[in-house]
Amino acid sequence: MTCCCRIMAGGLLALVMGLTGCRPEPAATQQLSQIHVTSQPAGALLICGDLPESRAPATLQVPPGRHLITARLPGHEELRTTVVARPGERIPLELKLEPIRGLVLLHSRPAGADVEIENVHCVMAQLDSDAARLQVDSKPAGARVVLNNAMIGQTPHRHPRLGPGAHVLEVVKDGYTSYREEFTVQPGEERRVNVTLLPLPGRLEVNTVPAGARVYVDNQYQGEAPFVQDDLPAGTYVVSAELPGYARGIATAQVAQGSAKVLELRLERTSGTLLVSTEPPGVTVLLDGLKLGVTTARPGEQISEQLSLELVPEGERVIQFTRQGYLDATQVRNVTPGQTVIIHQKLTLRPVAFVPNVLIRTGTGPAYTFRGVLRERYANGDVMVELEPGVFRTFRAAEILEMETINPR
Repeated sequence: MTCCCRIMAGGLLALVMGLTGCRPEPAATQQLSQIHVTSQPAGALLICGDLPESRAPATLQVPPGRHLITARLPGHEELRTTVVARPGERIPLELKLEPIRGLVLLHSRPAGADVEIENVHCVMAQLDSDAARLQVDSKPAGARVVLNNAMIGQTPHRHPRLGPGAHVLEVVKDGYTSYREEFTVQPGEERRVNVTLLPLPGRLEVNTVPAGARVYVDNQYQGEAPFVQDDLPAGTYVVSAELPGYARGIATAQVAQGSAKVLELRLERTSGTLLVSTEPPGVTVLLDGLKLGVTTARPGEQISEQLSLELVPEGERVIQFTRQGYLDATQVRNVTPGQTVIIHQKLTLRPVAFVPNVLIRTGTGPAYTFRGVLRERYANGDVMVELEPGVFRTFRAAEILEMETINPR
């Protein structure tokens, strides 16, 4: 009795139950048996238990019992068989080994060439691929190719095996517009995508400290800070800012494609501040011949509120004070950047003939009757009267019972 089992190349060995190699089963007699083995093709290597290896054809001297015989030949599948030998029996055994077969894929240029393998004519068959192919190019090159949310390379890129069905393609490059396409391919389809990516504009944002400065880009006025300009072509720009009382700020801005450039200009102050008060109020104040304001009265006071003059240029400045009925006055002050200068000026009345023109009564009787020259009438009703040359008195509105005008004779 024989049992054959082929072992595929690199495959699973057959499970042989109850085998004892070529060692004999227990028997009453130890008379040897013969197994005459041949193989197709001839020359197979024969292995049987502890017997020396031999080549077919060969006769194996074995004790009675069950034996496992293995045949091996390069380029062929290994073959195993079990033989049961009886005492003195001669058993012929022919082993036919199957060649190991494989698949050879041949291409030719040009296609359609005849092929012979070991004198056997082969027919060239056209095999259709179950995959599609994708070629992606872009201008400029070097863009990232993203397929179905996974990056697969950079342009130019060829994807040789693309599964059939729906796909999402994206072509992305920093500083350029992106490309996105949804498409469907069939097995064997060749799909080519050639895209042109356009450069993205840049963005320029200009801030100044302090804010409100006039902003110029390449000497062209653009607006007041904070200033933002979109859709700016990539390049280098000269940005300047001007604000009265401050030095001109200037800087260079490099604007890149598709990105924002934030520029901050801190302006250096070149001016000071004047705080001006006068006695009396109502005095016109001029700086270097330019009228800047008029001092205002404090309630019930002969000294005015402080008039604040901002952004006074540094250096020596001439401050002039003028009011009708008073002598003009002038002060010269040196102004430094960031400095606050406090100035007070008392004006002197112009000399005039002392001719009383007003009579004021604060009570009954001569002691409460006053004659003099009216010098000032205040918004709250108070008046200042020169009672004698160089002698002044301010009468409160609440204490004046009567005031009448005296016509000079």
